[in-house]
Amino acid sequence: MTPDQEEIYRSLWLKQLEIDRKVNPLAAGPSPHFKAGLLGGKHGARGGRSAGPVVSEPMTKQVLIVNRLIKRNLALKHIADILGVSAKHISNIKRIYGLPRNEEE
Repeated sequence: MTPDQEEIYRSLWLKQLEIDRKVNPLAAGPSPHFKAGLLGGKHGARGGRSAGPVVSEPMTKQVLIVNRLIKRNLALKHIADILGVSAKHISNIKRIYGLPRNEEE
């Protein structure tokens, strides 16, 4: 196609798209919900998943205990039984604090 033909084709295509949008609402493009999903990674501050564990969090006494037990290769379920909490709670601690990590951090 020559550049002139491409321009004619483009203008006719855009006219046809406008007609389609009036006749069929689904041809209007993605919904606002879909567009928001596309921006989810870009706008993490608006509720997207965090980039990783927050290593700057100071470790509490319970977190120190969990850290030591994880380093000794104990299963999360066994750590939960020892501390009297749920395995999900231990899993959350591990994720939030980025365990296992060195005691100095």
